[in-house]
Amino acid sequence: IKIDKTAPTITASATNADGTPYTAGTQTNQNVTVHYTCADSGGSGLASCTPNQVFTATSASTSGTATDNAGNSTSASFGPVNIAKIKPTISAAATKADTSQYTSGTWTNQTVTVHFTCNDTGGSGLAGSCPADQVFNSEGTFTSNAATVSDNTGNTSDPANTFSVKIDKTKPTISATATILGVPYTSGNWTNQTVTVHFTCVDTGSGLGGSCPPDQVFYTGGTFTSNATTVSDNAGNTSDPANTFNI
Repeated sequence: IKIDKTAPTITASATNADGTPYTAGTQTNQNVTVHYTCADSGGSGLASCTPNQVFTATSASTSGTATDNAGNSTSASFGPVNIAKIKPTISAAATKADTSQYTSGTWTNQTVTVHFTCNDTGGSGLAGSCPADQVFNSEGTFTSNAATVSDNTGNTSDPANTFSVKIDKTKPTISATATILGVPYTSGNWTNQTVTVHFTCVDTGSGLGGSCPPDQVFYTGGTFTSNATTVSDNAGNTSDPANTFNI
């Protein structure tokens, strides 16, 4: 006669896919394997023990059972298993000082602010703050940060979109010279020759937004004043007026 009234024992433990221990209720971005360890001290021996259970998505809880050859059984539960594999997201938007949208790669004469927006839909939450605004206020060409953000399970976002920021706050210049047959003409003098006023335009930053004004030619009798014309650059800066000549 063989009698065994002692139930077997069963314990549950879990590991991440990389072999590190997993604690029930914590967040992970890896598959989780729940392993059951069974033993029988009643003498009849184990008849069955629930095999490993692999979880690739969140599970509220799981359980396993150990049964001995006398029909005694014991169960153990494990959980919850929280798995978040969805990467957080980060995006960037740029605005000028007047709050209008800034288009990457275009010239502006205003300060540009790049603002980052971060989201986590996987459930574990962001591991830190979204990156602070990046402010560009000096002249030159710059590239905004290709920043990333992580969540509390270790997922890392793809890099944020970047902006090529071009700032030019310096006005172009325009100047005028007057000549008679290639010889400088002095403003206010009388002459019986044609006077040509030539404009010279210079911009060292974004480049002129158009052509320099054409020559102004005076060949009829009378008293005239040459144009006090201006010129603009590709960033929207406008020059001071050109010097004028009384002819």
